[in-house]
Amino acid sequence: MINFLKIRNFQSHKNTEINFSPGVNVIIGLSDTGKSSILRALRWVVENRPAGFAFRPWFAKKGECTEVTVGLPEVDVRRVRSSTENLYWLGEEKLEGFGQDVPERVKEVLNLGEGCFQKQLDPVFLLTDSPGEVARTLNRVTRLDEIDALLSNLASLNNSVNRERKLIKADLDDLKGQLVEFKDLPAIERIIEGVEEASAQLRKNKEDFSAVLIAVNEVEKVEEELGDLDDFLAVEKEYEALDSLFSEYQSLAEKALSLSELVSSVEDIEGQLEEIPDIDEGRVDAVRRGIEEKREVDSRIGQLAMIMENVYGLEDEISEIEERIVEAENDYGLKISEAEDLVCPVVAEFGKCIYGYERRVER
Repeated sequence: MINFLKIRNFQSHKNTEINFSPGVNVIIGLSDTGKSSILRALRWVVENRPAGFAFRPWFAKKGECTEVTVGLPEVDVRRVRSSTENLYWLGEEKLEGFGQDVPERVKEVLNLGEGCFQKQLDPVFLLTDSPGEVARTLNRVTRLDEIDALLSNLASLNNSVNRERKLIKADLDDLKGQLVEFKDLPAIERIIEGVEEASAQLRKNKEDFSAVLIAVNEVEKVEEELGDLDDFLAVEKEYEALDSLFSEYQSLAEKALSLSELVSSVEDIEGQLEEIPDIDEGRVDAVRRGIEEKREVDSRIGQLAMIMENVYGLEDEISEIEERIVEAENDYGLKISEAEDLVCPVVAEFGKCIYGYERRVER
């Protein structure tokens, strides 16, 4: 039940408020006094029609809005329209962004359909309508038309599903026919899987081969460095020979010292002999031979001194070579250990033999 109706700036109504009584209410008045405008204002709230601003009166000031409020027992519904606003108020709740439709919550609260309105010159409600029109109107009032629409939609949907099912069945039959052409597909898949596994193994073998080549190159470098070992052995032999010469040099140096003292004594004796007219020629010859031997010893001592200088230089070179050999041994052993899982057992065992040989040489 509508309790009241407030109309502002709608057609001939500047600011009108109508309070309704329970039951039937009759609005009477002279012609062109705004009776039909009351019905239009109510329909404007219920249907959001007409659109635009054709209902706005000439006396409305610029900036003023058109406003119609329907008072209900539960809540008031207010429709507002201006150049800047287009909205509904449901109590204190503002509703906007509805376009040309009516918000669903407003429809539910008002619960007023097309059959609730009748114009002044409209025929008597339902009495002059055909049976079909009466049935359609009753369906709308009782919402049986929604059931009819639902049944129609379900029938349409059922037909659409049946058509889709037939099409899917036809596609399925077609696919089954095509599958016959691919009966060997599982065997082909197994072949492809085998090829992929073989390709993966080939890639792994290539990677292992590259790693082996790298290890072999490293081993060759180490072997080149270890090739200096032969030179070391030759130097070691020379060192032994020089050591023997050094021992001989020390022995000769001691003899030379004794001979030097002897020569000094001999020279003194020669001086004394010159003063003696009669002298034993044999003893003089012996003394001269001693002097000659002493000179030869001095010459050999000079040669041995030069050899010892070379020996001292070789000792530094030998120490440096020994350090390089130790580093090469460690590097070689490490490379052999890293490459042990990649190279063949024969090469690995060969590397171990070489490594053991180097250790024996060092010892």
